[in-house]
Amino acid sequence: MDGDADYYRELRSKTKEQLLVEIERLRKLIHDRTEQHHLEKQRIEAARAPNKEHIAKRGAIRLAVAFAALIILGIGYGFFPALVNLMAFAFVVHLFIRINMEG
Repeated sequence: MDGDADYYRELRSKTKEQLLVEIERLRKLIHDRTEQHHLEKQRIEAARAPNKEHIAKRGAIRLAVAFAALIILGIGYGFFPALVNLMAFAFVVHLFIRINMEG
């Protein structure tokens, strides 16, 4: 707190022109920091873009595999109804849970 008190005491002793210069310096500092923050956010988003595409592609592949598994296991259901039914249910539930957790 002592540092703050010294800062305000120093501000009171300055002339109007000095205060205007100080205000302009602080505005420039705020502008620079805001610009740096904006550039950092853009850099982070640019780094995430390929990862988002990869996750979307992987999700689409898993969804296609899930539907193919439903079709294949549906055909197999005619031969081994109880076993195929149980395996299909477990497999599809597993795939859809993973897809939903990522999305």
